Amino acid sequence: NDFAPLKVLGVGGFGTVLLARKRGGFGEGRLYAVKVMKKATYKGRLTSHAFLERDVMLVARHPFLVRLRFAFHNGRHLYLVTDYFAGGSLEASLKREPGGLGAAAARFVVAELALGLDYLHARDVLHRDIKAANVLLDAAGHASLCDFGLAKCVEDGAGAKKGGERKKSFAGTVEYMAPELLRKGGEAPAPALDWWALGVLLVETVQGATPFGAATPRELMLNIVREPPHLHPGADAEPHLRSSAEKLLHKDPAKRLVSARALAERRFFAPLDFGAVARKAAEPPFRPRTT
Repeated sequence: NDFAPLKVLGVGGFGTVLLARKRGGFGEGRLYAVKVMKKATYKGRLTSHAFLERDVMLVARHPFLVRLRFAFHNGRHLYLVTDYFAGGSLEASLKREPGGLGAAAARFVVAELALGLDYLHARDVLHRDIKAANVLLDAAGHASLCDFGLAKCVEDGAGAKKGGERKKSFAGTVEYMAPELLRKGGEAPAPALDWWALGVLLVETVQGATPFGAATPRELMLNIVREPPHLHPGADAEPHLRSSAEKLLHKDPAKRLVSARALAERRFFAPLDFGAVARKAAEPPFRPRTT
């Protein structure tokens, strides 16, 4: 009763997201996004996913990670309340601009997300579902990573609990999956998986299409494992984009770029002052359509 629902913002496999206005108390009158999850959906291991999502968001106090403001439940539903992002998802912006948002916008968005990833990984949290649909934009064009429903905590930062067995964990959207997950036997979750997905997002934001697109799922997976990233002619003409994309999309996770500091050293990102980006003192080059 503390929130007045206004409209549905989205529907996913794990719940519905509503736009709602706060009634009374802290935050009165403000707009929030309310994720509503049916308890009946979360049985067995899925229950731990729901609580892990809440716990991760409670510690995710970073400018480029969506912040949890309230969490509660009743007999049938779980509710996670976060800030509302009037610019919608990056996916929605890309659908309106099928040729992509260009190099400047991609550079800025990926830099902000890289800083958020550094924060998560420093706390031994892997996101595991980085994609355009899980990047939200505020009215000014700043980006934040959302949806921690597939997040995973690791104790040694290398995909396995200390002293424990390394296990393959297959989660996320295939277009953004790293090749080590798709090879026979796979590999345990590690930060390099998130950085691969960020590389896919970099190319997609520049050109409007992911770099390993294919007609069938099997061909897509083979492209990810075997082929170099495909850049459209306009994107390939962007100075230094290919070299940065290939460092993020290196087939060998041990040779992959895996930090915001390493990203900042790439010539494609030279126009950005990462210090100013971290302080939100840099002006976003792209302003999304607001809802």
